[in-house]
Amino acid sequence: MTRLEVSHFFPVDAETYWNRIFFDAEFNRELFFNKLGFREWEVLSQEEENGTVVRRTVRSQPPNNAPGPVQKLIGDSLSYVDEGRMDSDGHWRFTVRPSVMAEKIHISGDFWTEPTEGGVNRRCTMEIEVKVFGIGRMVETTIEKEMRHSYDVAATETVRFIGTLNAD
Repeated sequence: MTRLEVSHFFPVDAETYWNRIFFDAEFNRELFFNKLGFREWEVLSQEEENGTVVRRTVRSQPPNNAPGPVQKLIGDSLSYVDEGRMDSDGHWRFTVRPSVMAEKIHISGDFWTEPTEGGVNRRCTMEIEVKVFGIGRMVETTIEKEMRHSYDVAATETVRFIGTLNAD
């Protein structure tokens, strides 16, 4: 199992981060299609419960930047469904179901914000487990590398977007 931990600073409060960035479909479509190069990003469902819990399901198809052996295993049309839940404790807990080898690839994680001077630190921990004899670790490392890259690019674009919010 591979564990990914990332943290990024955003110069906004937690409410702005969640409502104007994380849950904003327009911002996310722009981010995923035009900045991250995804071939698909679609909110399948999003609903609020009791005013404090949000559930969202998104289907995505990332670019395939995997090394040759991993590409042979997962193919060229890998997509995934990301199912998450924002609980009243301010944590977004999610699981990712890939379109291929779903019984062998397990990805889950947790997002949250921590207030800090001038904004919030958005934190994420993720566990990636691939149960494929011989190359499971290579697939985990590939997923971890791609996720880290995506989060770093997304953070840069998010800070840029926040600058446009502050200009309003």
